[in-house]
Amino acid sequence: MNDKISKILMGIASDTFEGLAFMFGFPEEDENAGSGEAMIETQVGFQGPFSGRMIMAVTQQTVEELTANMLGLDEGEGEISPDDQVDALKETVNVICGNLLPAIAGKDAVFDIHPPEILADGSSLEKASHGDLVSMAKLSIDDEPCHLSLYIDGQNSEVFMKLTD
Repeated sequence: MNDKISKILMGIASDTFEGLAFMFGFPEEDENAGSGEAMIETQVGFQGPFSGRMIMAVTQQTVEELTANMLGLDEGEGEISPDDQVDALKETVNVICGNLLPAIAGKDAVFDIHPPEILADGSSLEKASHGDLVSMAKLSIDDEPCHLSLYIDGQNSEVFMKLTD
């Protein structure tokens, strides 16, 4: 695991939640926090100087608050559709990934970021299909767990390591 990249990922994720939805993130204090809660996972893939994907897992409560805040809804004001929730979650992971890649590879690096997608239950457990896990960040977003993982495709690991040294 690359601690330097994990710190960058944590900072970018915190800034993104704050900027998009006025939600505040801090390093997760308890390693086992949220271990029993159902998490919704979304991923975004990318290609460029190195290729891979980023996966974000959050609770349903986080998704609902994120969506309401992004839409500018006050508590109890209007109903939030499942489509709005999916869109808010996908936009958040897309922005985090879009800000992370130039922070890692430099501002001149060009990446093709794929459309984000929601993962089916348990699909992130199939680690082999995601590549090499190079970084993780565990945050508490308004007291709810948020876990981010960065995977780099195996053939790109050497390029990634050279860029991040």
